[in-house]
Amino acid sequence: MGTDQKELLIEAAEALRDQYADQVAISTSRLLNPLLDLWGMAIEIGPETAAPLEKLLTVYAGPRDLATPAELGELVERLRSTFDPALV
Repeated sequence: MGTDQKELLIEAAEALRDQYADQVAISTSRLLNPLLDLWGMAIEIGPETAAPLEKLLTVYAGPRDLATPAELGELVERLRSTFDPALV
């Protein structure tokens, strides 16, 4: 897939992370739609890119009611690592 799609995905994930950076906890219900949007972008790139989003969506749609900003930061790093595994 093109570099542009990857860059757009990373930028969108960073924007979501930054939006909640000053929060202590975030209601997972507030994150589901934005994460689904990111998943839609990621699945077009490939299933390995979508996998980190699928893991969060599974947890957030199920047993968890709260998320932390750190989890969104970890998501950004995991997405980056799918594009350049040598950086991990």
